[in-house]
Amino acid sequence: MPLKLLIVTLLISLSAPIVLSSMGTFQTRTSESQALSVAEQIRETITATYLSGPGNHRVYDSPLNGNKCTIEIGGDLNQTESMVIRVASDGRIDSLYLSDPVVRVTTVDRHPFQLTAELARLSFTCVSDNGTYVLVSGS
Repeated sequence: MPLKLLIVTLLISLSAPIVLSSMGTFQTRTSESQALSVAEQIRETITATYLSGPGNHRVYDSPLNGNKCTIEIGGDLNQTESMVIRVASDGRIDSLYLSDPVVRVTTVDRHPFQLTAELARLSFTCVSDNGTYVLVSGS
C-alpha cells in the first residue's frame, strides 16, 4: 500500500505543473480572444462613424473589465499607425487595419489612444479638417 501511495503522489507531483501551465495558457488565450473581439467591434464602430460623414458621433462601451490586454487605437495622422488598431498581450501584438474604407484615427493631441480595462467608454467623432478622419476619446 505505501508503494501505491508513493506512485500516486509521484504522478500527481509530476503532472500538476503541466496542468497549471495549461490553465494559465488557456486564461491568456481567452483574454486575447476577448480583446480581439472588442477590437473588431471598435473597428466596426469607427467605420460606421466615418461612413456617416463629418459631424457624426458614436459612443462605444468597452466590455474589457479585468482583461490584461491593452488596445491601442490610431496615432499620428501623417503616419500609417493612424490606420491600425493594435492588441497587445504578453509581448504579442495583433493588428487590425482600418482599410475598407481607409480610415485615419487620432486623438486631440495626435497620439495613439490606449484602451485598458479601467476605461469604460469610448467616443468617436468624424471630423473634416485637412481631410476626413475620426477623433477618439475615452473616459
